[in-house]
Amino acid sequence: EPAFAWWVPYTLRKRDVILSAVKSRVRKVTHKYGIEVPTSVEHARRLDKENGNNLWAEAIQKEMTALNEAAVFIYHPPSYKVNDQYQYAPLRIIFDVKQEDLRRKARMVAGGHVVNSSMHQAYSSVVHTRTVRLLQTIAMNEGLNMIVGDIGNAFVQAYTEGKIWSRAGPEFGDKQGAVIIFNKALYGL
Repeated sequence: EPAFAWWVPYTLRKRDVILSAVKSRVRKVTHKYGIEVPTSVEHARRLDKENGNNLWAEAIQKEMTALNEAAVFIYHPPSYKVNDQYQYAPLRIIFDVKQEDLRRKARMVAGGHVVNSSMHQAYSSVVHTRTVRLLQTIAMNEGLNMIVGDIGNAFVQAYTEGKIWSRAGPEFGDKQGAVIIFNKALYGL
């Protein structure tokens, strides 16, 4: 409409400014604490070869062992036909370097952004730093001892109601190419 002729270029320019601002805030992390962080399993293997160690391979193996021990996946042969009720979610490994001891960390995540989860309800709380500091102050003031704990891979202990499948990548070793049905929750879902 002629009355809105001015609006289209104005809105497109505004959109470009907003997208540019968002992109400039997103920083690609290539190194952490002076250590190159891989972007894929193949990249991790290449870094291990270049560095003459197997730190990234051990991190991947540790994550995959924990997921297999928790029975997160049900494996089927590559030729398995998945029922139409199942939704596909891509898998990938996110890599990190821990600050305490420069230990390498690998975490398997699912691309839950492509899964329709409108029929499921989930809530996951996170404690605020402020709350922890307040509790520490109270404990110190009252002369109380503090005990801290962490449950490794706590998230993957819950069974999933969603019918989701994926295909095993190179991090699955001899199961690469297999059809995977999610038995339990995974990060990203």
